[in-house]
Amino acid sequence: MSYQNDYRDEVTEYAKRRTKQRVKRKVRSKAKRTAKSIHALSYVIWVLALAVGVFAGILASKLMTANDEFRVIGSKEYVLYVGDENRYFRDQGVSVIDYGRDYSDKVTVSSNIEQEADGAYRIDTTKPGRYYIEYRVNSPRYKNVSRIRTFTVLEREANE
Repeated sequence: MSYQNDYRDEVTEYAKRRTKQRVKRKVRSKAKRTAKSIHALSYVIWVLALAVGVFAGILASKLMTANDEFRVIGSKEYVLYVGDENRYFRDQGVSVIDYGRDYSDKVTVSSNIEQEADGAYRIDTTKPGRYYIEYRVNSPRYKNVSRIRTFTVLEREANE
């Protein structure tokens, strides 16, 4: 009895394998016939369509970023002299446009200049030095970019 069951299982497995092989052969042969039946002009059309899509993507990207900017409003550099009275600076900030959206309100500012309660910066003109206001923004295009406004305090020359 056991011998007959083993033989029947073996025959069943053989039939399954043969069926799988036949199906694979049919699929391969159908794939080959289909590949041969595709006209060469179809490939040219596919390549042209791909090229047009790439070109349209590049053009759209250029148009979207045409007016992008991250610039300091006003002068980027100021020169002051030791003893100058006008040592307060009201910051005008920066303008940030990225992919057509205004990110100016997302700017973080860091500085080595003392800031007054009214928002004005007080530049120390009692001694020579270099001071800065650094602007950073978290936007898709300008992630690791900063803009810096510098203030240089110089000694007055003797003949001035």
